[in-house]
Amino acid sequence: MSDQDLIDLQEVVPAEVGEIDLYQRREKIYTRKIEGHFQRIRLYTGWPLLLGYIFLPWVSWGGQQVVLFDLPARKFYILGLTFWPQDFPMLAFLLIIAAFALFAVTTFAGRIWCGYTCPQTVWTSIFMWLEQKTEGSRNQRIRMDKAPWSLQKAANRFAKHGSWLFVGFVTGLTFVGYFYPIRQLVPDLATLNISGWPLFWTLFFTLATYVNAGWMREQVCMYMCPYARFQSVMFDHDTLIVSYDKGRGDPRGSRKRNADYVDLGLGDCVDCELCVQVCPTGIDIRDGLQYECIGCALCVDACDSIMDKMNYPRGLIRYTSEHELDGGTTHWLRPRIIGYVLVLCIMTAVFSYNMFSRIPLELTAIRDRNQLYVTTDSGAIENIYTLQLANMDRDKHEFVITISGIEGASIIGETSHTLDGGEVRSISIRVRAEPGGARQAQHGTRFHRGGHRQALFADHLRITFYEATVMNRPLPGGDTLPWYRQFWPWFLITLPASVVVAGLLTVYIAFRGADDMVVDDYYKDGLAINRQLEKNQRAIDQGITARLQFTGQTVSLQTPESVVAGELHLLMSHPMEADRDFDVALSRVSEGQYRGNLAQPIAPRWHWTLQLQAPDGWRLDGVVQASDIGNVAID
Repeated sequence: MSDQDLIDLQEVVPAEVGEIDLYQRREKIYTRKIEGHFQRIRLYTGWPLLLGYIFLPWVSWGGQQVVLFDLPARKFYILGLTFWPQDFPMLAFLLIIAAFALFAVTTFAGRIWCGYTCPQTVWTSIFMWLEQKTEGSRNQRIRMDKAPWSLQKAANRFAKHGSWLFVGFVTGLTFVGYFYPIRQLVPDLATLNISGWPLFWTLFFTLATYVNAGWMREQVCMYMCPYARFQSVMFDHDTLIVSYDKGRGDPRGSRKRNADYVDLGLGDCVDCELCVQVCPTGIDIRDGLQYECIGCALCVDACDSIMDKMNYPRGLIRYTSEHELDGGTTHWLRPRIIGYVLVLCIMTAVFSYNMFSRIPLELTAIRDRNQLYVTTDSGAIENIYTLQLANMDRDKHEFVITISGIEGASIIGETSHTLDGGEVRSISIRVRAEPGGARQAQHGTRFHRGGHRQALFADHLRITFYEATVMNRPLPGGDTLPWYRQFWPWFLITLPASVVVAGLLTVYIAFRGADDMVVDDYYKDGLAINRQLEKNQRAIDQGITARLQFTGQTVSLQTPESVVAGELHLLMSHPMEADRDFDVALSRVSEGQYRGNLAQPIAPRWHWTLQLQAPDGWRLDGVVQASDIGNVAID
């Protein structure tokens, strides 16, 4: 084939379709202040957490900061208890419980954690409030950004950023106060006697708070937080989410307060866009469920305020479920919720038992490896052990060491030891036994520990030291259990294993129920959308109307006789699940009359698309509404 036979091709991109820059510059969102029922709830949930975060380090318990993570000493003081690195499995278990609690809450009420108690949301709300106090309302801030620099503008900006930095500094100082005694940190900082690392981390978290809550805001929720990405796999049709009722609100349009909007062919939505103006992430909730929605209910309070002014019923935007929007009822008790609650109860019970049965003593016994054993002049056998005692409590304890399991065995050395809170002491003892008693031993060597608490009560703590040999000789019938019959190895294995199982389950759910609302190829969809818009405009230009009637699993179509000159195509689309979409074959009954069978019964909020399959074809779109389920028309 010669070059003359080749046809030059040029890709034509419609003007309406632009390239999407994944690294495009952030567009500033100007939020509008709104008050209402749900904002009062956010106030009652956010401020106690904020005040608790700030003032908790200043509270003392028994002369010790109530919450202090002393990393250099490797001790963690929490509510009067002292935890050591050996207690990290309990921390991992607690984090797993918190994760399951988050899953349960998300399945029940969506991203309610994000909207009401997430630190990013709480701090962002404070920064937005300071911005409104220093720069004015939404319209005033828009005008200020467009206006040239002036003394007043500079003063407002200085006040805003100064207040932001102050809140960030208090946040950073408080956070460092959880790792450095805050009653020592503040005076050291005030007198400039603070060391380098505490100062560095205070400044670091000050800037981190200033940037995250002041400049990034919704970027953190939309792109940095992984919760926004995997939340959809935890949602079901009964999950409470902030939703717009299309069946009641559409068609949208402005009108006078005393106008009869039913005669005007309008829904309850006045298209004021107040729900968009108050949204901290800048989305339009009327477009449906979106991963950017944090469930803060600002749009709910905004819409309710407009409904009150128009004397319309509240709830056009509300917390509801997909089943309720489709005309059904929300199922509160369902297998997933019950399963989460049962698992949480079991894990909480196990964690509580381990907490209350926790022994605040660590005992390590090591036999002297320099010599096997020593035989005395009387024929007795001696072995030397080094015991390392760690008092993991904050109070002073007295411990008495005894031995059992070998008839006639005794300890040579001091057996009573008093340890202060947090003290670690190494003790060398000699164990003496007669040869006959060693041969008859059936239970290995056991060290017992006992003592009393000076504060409230006496205790007698006992721990078993499992040693395969006593005098470097195997003991027949010893009670040393294999690892697979002991509790702690399985407990430690269960922690990462549960995470792996939960991860695999999440991956399975994600692949099995893919999010049908995510578009994979924006460019191809953009080209298709422009062709669809051309067909819609062609239907408007030709004055085409259509009337659909749904009865059971039958659909009837009526169109003007003069507009149909080809094959009609009807597509029924589910609002959430693409795998439930289906085509309807329409058969001509008479002039302008068509009929077809539905593959499944439809419900309100289903979308339908009617097209004329022809070179100059047209297209009509509509939504099945709850009040018009038997008779849907578009003009």
